Amino acid sequence: MSDIDTTLPNTAQNFDAEELKGAIDQGELQVPELNVEDDYEAAQKYSESGLTSEEAESVVAPQFEVSAASEVTITPETSLSESSGDSAAYLDMAKQVSRVPSGTTAVTDELVAKALEKGEAGA
Repeated sequence: MSDIDTTLPNTAQNFDAEELKGAIDQGELQVPELNVEDDYEAAQKYSESGLTSEEAESVVAPQFEVSAASEVTITPETSLSESSGDSAAYLDMAKQVSRVPSGTTAVTDELVAKALEKGEAGA
């Protein structure tokens, strides 16, 4: 939904339009003539194409092979969005997730003590 209040009158001023109107009223400029039919005909000339429908289709055809979509079946056993209600499955998943990145060891009190004996940590 828009935050703009459309019930208020438009108070923005268009100075170019006001100047043009004043110049026309004073006779300095002539009122522009509009010919909608001529404009429409000119627009139709721009929309015409020299290509046949087959030529146009070949121009916009993809330049690479598009593979067909494969259908995937999801069963309740493999679905991630459906809960099985089994707390053991949740515990197994929680055990698989490690808080310590692989390849690192936990920091123990002994390790901290050795670091303090050697001086600065990381030195």
